[in-house]
Amino acid sequence: MATKTKTALTPSAGARDFNAVLPGNFHISGKVWGRSPQETTDPAKRFLCLHGWLDNSNTWDRSIPKLIVGYEDASFLALDFAGHGWSDHRTEAEEYMLHRYVYDVLQIAEQVGWDRFGIIGHSMGGGVGLIIAGTFPERVTSLISVDIFGPYSVPANQQPDVLQRAWADRLEFPTRNPKPLYKVPSEAALARARSGEVSLEVARILTDRGAYKVPGDDRERWTWRSDQRLRATFPGWYTNETVLEIIRRIEAPVLVVLAPTRTGRGDIIEGRLKELGDKGTVVRFANAKHHLHMEPESAGQFVDVVRKFLAEKVWAGKAKL
Repeated sequence: MATKTKTALTPSAGARDFNAVLPGNFHISGKVWGRSPQETTDPAKRFLCLHGWLDNSNTWDRSIPKLIVGYEDASFLALDFAGHGWSDHRTEAEEYMLHRYVYDVLQIAEQVGWDRFGIIGHSMGGGVGLIIAGTFPERVTSLISVDIFGPYSVPANQQPDVLQRAWADRLEFPTRNPKPLYKVPSEAALARARSGEVSLEVARILTDRGAYKVPGDDRERWTWRSDQRLRATFPGWYTNETVLEIIRRIEAPVLVVLAPTRTGRGDIIEGRLKELGDKGTVVRFANAKHHLHMEPESAGQFVDVVRKFLAEKVWAGKAKL
């Protein structure tokens, strides 16, 4: 497990640090907006907020501070998944699998005393949230999925090939793919922005919690906090048929907010949305990027959509906007 200095370059507005210790002395970090998790008694106002692959809990810095205005009695608990942000890395003997993330999230819920709660998840976090909502439907009060609907899937006849690549990667990936080094955090943010997935403004927010100064480096360089093994081929995909069955078992109201469909995902996502029926509200943003909840041109619209959904589908009769 990795131990690194935990210092944010720019504190998140209104957020407080969160830390939990799971079995095996495994540390999960995050932050909380609103009321303390242990003091929030209304299950409809408890939210576990789950970030995407290679991101961290800063992913919610643009939306939750605005979302919570007028609802300060709610609790928004944003986690750093294992291997991301300020949380520990898995040991060399452990893998990064979706079901392990599900287990981590459920353990956090147990620790803070949340028998029921809502989930807000972006990308990979949305996939983890959907699995929880469909396998523990009695525990989930609402599900908000941001630019994803369910985890990525692999057809059964392709899974042996994916497993072969995953285990081959596992044998050699850390030595073949060393972490990049940067002179300053802004250089790391620029490298992320150049990928084209996020704007430089968003990259800076994620880098603030996602990069650290390498201990003992005489050149005082920076690198990513995330475990480099996360970039290897993932061995644990479900089939789409499994995901569809999980969706059918969801009982909570669901909001799906989508950016323009990325190549090769449209038919799969549309097929999954059909399974929602009356439980689902789908909102499509034109010209938005994958991090639509963070980007300046779409974050405000995202907050408006979420507040409307919560007021009408989840909090109806409890409060007014």
